[in-house]
Order: sequence, then C-alpha cells, then structure tokens
Amino acid sequence: METSNPLLSLSTFIHQQCLRFGADLAARIGDTTRNIASNFPPPQSVIARRLLRAPVPPFASVSQSKPAASTIGSDHVAKTLAGTSVYTVSNSNNEFVLISDPDGTTSIGLLCFRQEDAEAFLAQVRLRRRELRSGSKIVPITLDQVYMLKVEGIAFRFLPDPVQIKNALELKTAGIRSGFDGVPVFQSDLLVVKRKNKRYCPIYFQKVYLNCEQPRSM
Repeated sequence: METSNPLLSLSTFIHQQCLRFGADLAARIGDTTRNIASNFPPPQSVIARRLLRAPVPPFASVSQSKPAASTIGSDHVAKTLAGTSVYTVSNSNNEFVLISDPDGTTSIGLLCFRQEDAEAFLAQVRLRRRELRSGSKIVPITLDQVYMLKVEGIAFRFLPDPVQIKNALELKTAGIRSGFDGVPVFQSDLLVVKRKNKRYCPIYFQKVYLNCEQPRSM
C-alpha cells in the first residue's frame, strides 16, 4: 500500500529559524550535542495543516522568457534527485506537521536527511502536542517531490546532522569566518564518472561518506 505524501507544497525558509529548532532537536539526539540547546531557544509551537493535492509550479520562476540553451531545466533537476529520500512527520490524517514562528506569519516544515533525526522530531511532536500523540508517523519523501512543490505561506528547511551543527558552533566559537549560511553538500572530482559523453558526479550529505569513497576510486 502506497504511503500518502503530506508534503505537497513548500517554499524557502529563514535560516535563523531553522537553527533555533534544529539545535533544540539536536540536543536530544545524543550526548555530543547537549551543549547546543543553550545557544538557541526551542520552537514556539507545533501545528498540523492540511495541504491541497493540486499541481503546483517549480520552486522559482524569475522570468517567463525562453531559457538559454545551457540552462538546466526543472524537469532534468527533478529527475536527477529522484530516488533520494528525506524524512518528515505527518499525523493520522496525513496532514503535514509544521512549526509556527513566534508571530505566526510563517509555517515551517522540517525535512530530515537521517531517519533517526526524524524519529527525534516525532518524539518532540508527541511530547508537545497531545492531539498528535496518536497516529503521527514518519513519512519518507523523495527530493524530486521536494524540489517541484511549493505553496504560499509555508516554508521548509532541511535539518542538518546534529554532529555537524556542533562542529559548526565550535568553528564559530574559534573565530573562523569562512563559510556560508545553509546546509552544505560534498563532492569530489576524483569520483566523477564519464559515460556516453556525459559526466556524473555523486553528491554526499556527509563528508565522512565522501572520504570513504575517495580511496576506492584511486
């Protein structure tokens, strides 16, 4: 039986709001992240909202003019992302569980790369909202669905590995300023595969996996 997908539409997210909840959640995953909770406050509330099952446009459309020949189309990007799953939480009615920001203007949906992070998120949902203690569950969603879907008033953010959050905080404390706002991915030219005049480069969510693959390619 196919699992109903509650993640039918999403938009971009505010970086600092993600870190506040991400750090609070990460602090409950393991001893290595217990010091993170003191840096960011917990989420204000957790709510559930029914998302419409209607076709929706891609993430962004800056211009209606014909794209240049070198531009990668949305369909091609979505096809490339197909088969890679992330995890989120829905209730018994297949409503996507969201978090509201302090002023209530933005609803935030969290997507987890690791199932254990989604399980920690689910535990927090059940702890904070009595009506969601029964029937709420973890739902896998492919990245091509995430990429192609959008709805007004709902934002989303990928939840980073809590260990990487801890590492980032340590770098920030040390005064290292190089970097960017966002969740990094990792790739290497050593892992590029050429096939039928095309080049394929795998992308990893965790650097440790990239490091494991590089010796095999040498």
